[in-house]
Amino acid sequence: MVLVLAFVCQVEPVPANQAPRQSENPANNQATPAIKTPNRATETAITTDNQKPAPDNIRRSEYVQIFISGFVALVILWQAWIYNQQRKIMREQKRMSATSERAYMGVKHLEINPIINNTLTVTVIIQNGGKTPAWDYRAKCRAGLEETAPLQIDWGSCPAPERGSFVPAGGEKDSDFGPLKGITQEMVDAINSKKLTLFIDAECRYLDHLGNRQVFTFGYSFELGGDKARALERYQTHHTENPD
Repeated sequence: MVLVLAFVCQVEPVPANQAPRQSENPANNQATPAIKTPNRATETAITTDNQKPAPDNIRRSEYVQIFISGFVALVILWQAWIYNQQRKIMREQKRMSATSERAYMGVKHLEINPIINNTLTVTVIIQNGGKTPAWDYRAKCRAGLEETAPLQIDWGSCPAPERGSFVPAGGEKDSDFGPLKGITQEMVDAINSKKLTLFIDAECRYLDHLGNRQVFTFGYSFELGGDKARALERYQTHHTENPD
């Protein structure tokens, strides 16, 4: 009994971390293959590259944007052109309306008055043939016995009435040309033989219903052969002074 106990006492226990685990399943003691950890940087780079659009898609998108921008620009230009045309049409309609409704002065009748005290005068009746009155009507008149018609009239040197007059639609105004003083029988004979010609010229100014200054000018010559004088129209003009 003593020997057995001594033997038992000499047995030293083996550390647990050095003793093979024989009781475990041998299959578990085989080498386990290593599990590969994915390289996250590589996978992220691959994923990012796959998510980028292809160059063809980028070019197609740029072309679409350019086309849309060009189409919008064309639409804007088209609208601007239409707006400009509408403005022109409205302006023309306004002008035509003003032209058709405004006052129109014209020559209705001319008459050479008898020579009295060697003085010759010509009376001209001006009529407003428009649909609206003429305001601030003023006329400058001149008459002369000349061999040829005057080429240009200096209306600035001709006297004008101090006050303008009102001429209603359809109304008339008398204008006396002259007087030509110192008329002798020799001058009358020269007129009858067409060596001298009686010329009259006039410039009439007035305001229409829109406040625009209208200018009417005319010129006549007279043939005095026979019992009745004949008036020959040389020119008539109408225009708006300083139109917009």
